[in-house]
Amino acid sequence: MPRVARIRAAALDEQGQLTGYPLLHGKRQSRARYFDTGMSRENVELVRQMYDAWEKGDFSQHPEVWDPEVRSGRVMSADTDGVGLAGEWQGLDGLVANVRLWLDAWQDLRVEATEFLDGGNTVVALTRQTGRALGSGLPLDREMADVWEIRDGRVIAVHFYWDRDIALAAAGLSA
Repeated sequence: MPRVARIRAAALDEQGQLTGYPLLHGKRQSRARYFDTGMSRENVELVRQMYDAWEKGDFSQHPEVWDPEVRSGRVMSADTDGVGLAGEWQGLDGLVANVRLWLDAWQDLRVEATEFLDGGNTVVALTRQTGRALGSGLPLDREMADVWEIRDGRVIAVHFYWDRDIALAAAGLSA
């Protein structure tokens, strides 16, 4: 069973660092796999370091990698009850709002990154998320994907996808 660490991310401090909101992330270092498409390993390492920091409860780790105008989004499937969680956000405050909306929907949320796919300026983190919906108590146990866009060592966009196939297609990595 992976070790679970509490993550905090709710607000931006005066240095623009994310702080203060609970989320559980599973330890995935021992199980995570890396698939190299022959492109930039530095971008995969940057994303892996973000998950490592979050796993330790540290959202202030590497704050310099976030572009101030970072775009973030949550892409849900139309056939889920989570359609109200979908949307697009702009800037660091928008990123925090995006994450807060997701966190506020779940209790005992765990996110385990299991694979990192390298698409050059795009990195896909395949994740498994578990938890329980706050309103209904329905369980969550789903494989999802997060698509990161990186330019010049900075995250310019991150989108969280309910459906892995849609995420892989959006990243240009579909089979």
